[in-house]
Amino acid sequence: MLPLLRCHHLISAAPYSCDPEAPYRSADGSCNNLRYPEWGQSRRPFNRMPTQVAYGDGVNSPRTKSVVGGKSLPSARKVSTAVFRLSRSADSSSTHTQMHMAWGQFIDHDISLTPKPSSFNCCDSEGNIVRPTLGHQCFSIPVPDDDPFYSVSCLPLIRSDAVMAGDCNKLYREQINNLTPFLDAGIVYGSTESEAKELRLFSGGKLRSGSDGILPVKPTGSQCGIPPSSPVQSCFLAGDKRVNEWTGMTALHNTFLEEHNRIADFFYTKYVKLFPHWTGKHLDEEVYQKTRRILAAQIQVIIYGEYIPVTLNSDTISEYDLRLGEPHYDPDLQPQALNEFATAAFRYGHSEIPFGLLPVDKEYNAEAPGLLSLVRLFHQPVSFLDAGHDAITRGLVSAPADKVNERFTTNIQDQLFKKSTRNKVGEDLLALNIQRARDHARDCGNACCRVARLQRLQTSVWITAAKSFEELSDHNEKMKKSLSSVYKHVDDIDLFPGGITETNLPGSLVGPVFSCIIAQQFSILKKADRFWFENVDTYPHPFTAEQIHNLSQYTLAKVICNNHDVETIPKKVFELQSSRVDCSEIPDLDLSIFL
Repeated sequence: MLPLLRCHHLISAAPYSCDPEAPYRSADGSCNNLRYPEWGQSRRPFNRMPTQVAYGDGVNSPRTKSVVGGKSLPSARKVSTAVFRLSRSADSSSTHTQMHMAWGQFIDHDISLTPKPSSFNCCDSEGNIVRPTLGHQCFSIPVPDDDPFYSVSCLPLIRSDAVMAGDCNKLYREQINNLTPFLDAGIVYGSTESEAKELRLFSGGKLRSGSDGILPVKPTGSQCGIPPSSPVQSCFLAGDKRVNEWTGMTALHNTFLEEHNRIADFFYTKYVKLFPHWTGKHLDEEVYQKTRRILAAQIQVIIYGEYIPVTLNSDTISEYDLRLGEPHYDPDLQPQALNEFATAAFRYGHSEIPFGLLPVDKEYNAEAPGLLSLVRLFHQPVSFLDAGHDAITRGLVSAPADKVNERFTTNIQDQLFKKSTRNKVGEDLLALNIQRARDHARDCGNACCRVARLQRLQTSVWITAAKSFEELSDHNEKMKKSLSSVYKHVDDIDLFPGGITETNLPGSLVGPVFSCIIAQQFSILKKADRFWFENVDTYPHPFTAEQIHNLSQYTLAKVICNNHDVETIPKKVFELQSSRVDCSEIPDLDLSIFL
């Protein structure tokens, strides 16, 4: 059996030495909380909402049994086809752009990454289950004989890395978050000191880039999923290894690389004149850290000023204090990603994923070769260069995402990572979401919302959970029928299908369960961050009121304008009905006030 990880394997056992006056974050998130220096550090276990864990043995084995007589839960693939395959094509949103979908994934990749072993495969090349108990790490998804698409019998899944019960103060198996959970732009800079050093140029405060100024390349195709048949075997290097997953994600990574280097250029030029006595090393470090600090603030502003207001409704935003201008640092609040958020709730954006991307020119007309199917863009970094990152980005801010509902494109339900996977045809992202949550002992599709609200309201009054499928008050009749057709009991419902099939709250893209979890998570990430850009009492050498105001006006539209061949752009890039304006009309950062 492969051993579970122990805390001393994850982080150094050396005592922390935190400087309370240090003006910048550490690369790995340590020392953000001066009383608990390891809180928020990368390579630490996830947190959970205080619901009962659903491990098969209460401690370690995956959730596999129904609450009815100990019978097996339905295959995750069976749930996917029974609940989600209601239409072969998804519905286009009338309100949100593909950039809303891409940005959600971008910030998700800034918050959490669950590692897993990669040295073995749990399904053979023909799609048959092999070594089903290898180290107790295989948890592959059985494919029913009557599956409407697959002719294989197995979709592979390896259990996530975890610490064992009794370690890291955990009472049961708990998965690892490889990243710092803070909204600290770790997706740009990495989440460990070694990653940060690999990405830096160590000259002029800049990050490494290719000869043309875009993301640097490393020749390790097999490590980023590029199929062996591809003529180009080069992966892009960034702060998160998922930069190569699909072209839209690569484009966003590239935008913020260029944004860093653009700002660093400004500071370096000014500081050379202002402080001619500074050494090259000191100058590089000061420019890098100052730029990194500003970029992290930009990402926080975009999330809370633009993304959350079009994702959650105003009541939820008010209840959880998710607006800008309301900093409330709480040193007793532990800053970590919630398992329920990472494995289910924030995966609501998978419903937004369209069939393909449409590169457009500066007048927002389609460019040849037209619509690019996602199947052609999975783990194909070269497509980012072929289509052009300017054209891809313009397409993301102008094309509609799909609606957030129970319908999903077949490109992710049947053909995820086709050609770059060991499976013959591809994978099912929805089944993977369900199986991964079972691996993490997460069900609570019938209970998570009440716990989120209870924790927030600090009340002992329990909100009544549904006792039957008919009592699912937040699901329409069609969804009740679909869920009851595959699950034996209402308490068997997995969190992802249970949450994504709820009726959306008024003014929200998601229903009550996912609203609660998402709001809870973003409340934690804001209030537990000593380095939150608006904190003036706890942030060493804080931003001034003028700097905070200037940062708060900066938008993703202007970031794109400053780093792309774009003349006009929707003023609100997440909103489909936003009118296009000239880039010069959008407020810019006044970098001179940050000197």
